[in-house]
Amino acid sequence: MIRIALADDHPVIVDGITRWVEGEPDLEVVASANSLDALIPQLDALAPDVLVLDFRMPGVDGVSTLAALAASGWSVIVFSLLEEPATRRALVGCGVRGFVSKSEPLRHLVDVIRRVASGQTDLPDETAPLLHEQLSERERLVFDLVIKGMTPKEIAYELELTTSSVYTYAQRVRAKLGVESSREVIDYAHAMGLVVDG
Repeated sequence: MIRIALADDHPVIVDGITRWVEGEPDLEVVASANSLDALIPQLDALAPDVLVLDFRMPGVDGVSTLAALAASGWSVIVFSLLEEPATRRALVGCGVRGFVSKSEPLRHLVDVIRRVASGQTDLPDETAPLLHEQLSERERLVFDLVIKGMTPKEIAYELELTTSSVYTYAQRVRAKLGVESSREVIDYAHAMGLVVDG
C-alpha cells in the first residue's frame, strides 16, 4: 500500500484527490491538510511514502521549502498550476521527485505517485533558464555575495555601492527567486548546487 500525505489550500482539491485515491486498491491517503504547516506535524508519526503538495500555499515559500523537505528524505510531488518553465525547471534541481500540472487528469497524478513511490522520478524536461540565470549582471553579483554569507554592508563595500542600493538589488533577487529572506536565497543556491560546503 502506497501511503500518501497531501496538502493544498483549496479544500476541493484535497477532497477530489482523496476520493479518487479511495478507488485505487494500492493507494491510501493517510494525512491531508490545507497548509504545509498543518501537514508537517503529522508526517513522522504517519510515515507517508509520498507527499503531494501545491507550490503556492501557506507554509511553502518557494523552492527552498521543497528542497528542505527533499533533503529530509521525503519524496515530494508538486501538484500545481505552475506555468513558468523556469520555476518548473528549478524544481528539478531541488530534489523534488515529481511534478504534475493541475490541468492534467487525476489519473496522471495517480500514475506519477506510483512511479515516485517505486523510486523513479517524473519531472518536466524544461529548456528555459533557471531562476538565477534570469538575474541581471548586478543582481547576480549581489546574489553571489549573499550566498557567501556576506552582510549588506560588506557587499556594499565589495561592490562599491551604497548599502541602500544593495538592499534594492537583494530585494529584486529575492523576488525573482520567489523567496523572502537571505537564508532562503542561500537554501536555493544549495538546492541548485551553487554552494560547495567546506
